[in-house]
Amino acid sequence: MKDIRLCELADGRVAIFSRPQGKKGGKGKIGFTVIDSLKDLCADTILDAVIDPSYFLKSEWGGCNEVHLLKNGLLGVMGHMAFRTEEGLHYNAMTFVVDPATGEHTAPRIIATRSDMTTEPFGKRPDLVDVLFTAGITRHGDGTATLYTGVSDCEAWCAEIDDPFVAYES
Repeated sequence: MKDIRLCELADGRVAIFSRPQGKKGGKGKIGFTVIDSLKDLCADTILDAVIDPSYFLKSEWGGCNEVHLLKNGLLGVMGHMAFRTEEGLHYNAMTFVVDPATGEHTAPRIIATRSDMTTEPFGKRPDLVDVLFTAGITRHGDGTATLYTGVSDCEAWCAEIDDPFVAYES
């Protein structure tokens, strides 16, 4: 299990995102559940989170890296989406929005790729050159945000982007 993220909802309940692997999640799928309080948090709750297979194609995997409670009660999720080719690993920064009342979500949307970073491609190993691993964002309240991300598994970068959640708050 990787990428366990919690977010307090407006009503005090707690949303949980998980990333089970192996028999239940393959290389990594996104699990989601809501509990009444942190007192209800336990390993079984996380392991039993509902996995929605529509986040990724069968050849892809990914996870949730940061969750923002939006002004309207929806959850804005920053994450990563990955796949492998003969050239190596490919990780992109993505975002989606979840309605915590229903678990319904928007389709993941790629908001940054390795080619968006200003440095020349290099990596710890040749198969890691095209890796952008989302750390999170700082929303500025003016329609922009700062994206923080690991690059090529050996650097950390930030970039100014359009706030990916503004459209969902209106």
